[in-house]
Amino acid sequence: MRGLSLTTWQWLKQSKLKNKKRYYQQPNFKDNKVWELEPKGLNKELHSLYPGQEDIKGQPAFMALIPKGRVWGANGAIITPDNQLLWDVSKEYFKKPKDHSYFQQKSLPPLKKTSGTVAVLTYEFSPIYYHWMFDVLPRLALLEHFNSKVDKYVFNCHNLPFQQETLALLGIPKEKVITTHRRLHLQAKNLLVTFRGSYSWCMPLWCCQFLRDRFLVYKDPKQFPDKKRIFISREHARARKVLNEEEMMTLLEDYGFTKVTLESLTVVEQINLFANVEVVISPHGSGLSNLVFSNPGIKVLELLAPSYIHFCFWVLSNHMQHDYYYLVGKGDLVLDEPAHYHYKDDILVDLNKLKTMLKMMKL
Repeated sequence: MRGLSLTTWQWLKQSKLKNKKRYYQQPNFKDNKVWELEPKGLNKELHSLYPGQEDIKGQPAFMALIPKGRVWGANGAIITPDNQLLWDVSKEYFKKPKDHSYFQQKSLPPLKKTSGTVAVLTYEFSPIYYHWMFDVLPRLALLEHFNSKVDKYVFNCHNLPFQQETLALLGIPKEKVITTHRRLHLQAKNLLVTFRGSYSWCMPLWCCQFLRDRFLVYKDPKQFPDKKRIFISREHARARKVLNEEEMMTLLEDYGFTKVTLESLTVVEQINLFANVEVVISPHGSGLSNLVFSNPGIKVLELLAPSYIHFCFWVLSNHMQHDYYYLVGKGDLVLDEPAHYHYKDDILVDLNKLKTMLKMMKL
């Protein structure tokens, strides 16, 4: 009979396993941060919306070992030997636990078994660069912290160029990777699962430190020495484009800015670009994830749609001790609807307000 455990620890506590804490470990990472740097912008009414420390602590990270645990389906849901779905490591976003697709199946695909140790690193939004960098890869730090010997890694998506490059840089060979699919139903002798809560609003400091420790070793100060002031263009993206980008760039070029499209760069090239930069202007988007590789003290101006105010890169800038500013585009503020209703909205920049912001930034 299928059942539901809201948390992995809840299931372990009621299981028949002895020495339960052996199967559930929490690191002593620095998860929390006192936000010292306030956002700077022209919309003073928004400042109160930026979260305080109590709003963004989130759930502490953990790693758990599920003997004879199973991973099922395209999103990599975790199922225990007694058929319990572990919700905290199997979330389907915008769904309630009882509506999980696991409970909609008449039957599951045939079970395959492996005698090894399998680590599950799935995440629903893995194809998005930001989520791959902050919601997926840092979970490897948990495996490393507890010296876990892993035979196979399970990802729900790993074929995009930036995914293949980062896995190669982290020393994970292709032959150790299992990709989820609709018919996947795999049982491992030892199934390792890690905290799968979303850091969409607030990535912990330890996630940032992991990325810096593992990727800044590839930094080359000689690459992009002349790109100190950059504008990150989303002209090739499907959403959140700057509608008057051409006119805006005419203005920014007078201040020494160069336009960059990150899609044309490898991950290592993006690391080098952001490691050498002094000022970044960009619409809200995954490209700003690379701020994690920038030096303390750089200036950041994030362009936001009035219908989609998101705080994650202010949090990242706080972690990295950047000087963070924001500019809201033209239009009426929309603050009373769920953010995901408007996450694709484009941005129309008020050039006069942009000039004011550049002056505020002392550029």
